[in-house]
Formats: sequence, C-alpha cells, structure tokens
Amino acid sequence: MKIYVIFPIGNRIENIMIIDNAVTFGKVVREYRKRQKITQSQLAAVANTGIRYISDLENGKPSVQLNKALKIVWLLGIPFEISDNPVSISADGDMIEK
Repeated sequence: MKIYVIFPIGNRIENIMIIDNAVTFGKVVREYRKRQKITQSQLAAVANTGIRYISDLENGKPSVQLNKALKIVWLLGIPFEISDNPVSISADGDMIEK
C-alpha cells in the first residue's frame, strides 16, 4: 500500500507524489512546514510534542509514532489519500473520478 499526496487546484491535479517510505514522507512534512514559515519549535508546541520528534519525522526516521505524524499532517493541512489506485488524470490534467 502506498500513500498518494495529491495537490489539487480546482478540478485539476498540479502534482501527485507517491510516498512509499519514511524519508519521502519527512520531506513532504518539512516542505509544508517551511512553506508556511513555521519553525520546528513552533510546530512541536502546537502538536504537543518535542522538537526532537519533529526532527526525526522530517529526517525520515521509520519508528516515529503514526498518531503524532498524522496529527502533524493535519495541523499543516497536507492533503493526502491512502489508496492502491490513485485518481486518474486526463491528458489535459483534469481529474477523472474512478
């Protein structure tokens, strides 16, 4: 099973990133955090966790707690879908419902 991070813009897909390991997951978290100009310390405070946890998550440590990771994904507003089959995309970039 893979996690598909889908970046929709209206009815179009801007990008689909397939996350199949902790390192890629951590990179997505770091990118979203930095895009919002949030420090690791600020995110840790809001998520009620330690800075070390945020660092471990962003660096792809595979043993981080899933419930905390999902809370951080939610706090950062990262859209995602867990699926064996992501949405299809037409030649012009429109989403096709399955």
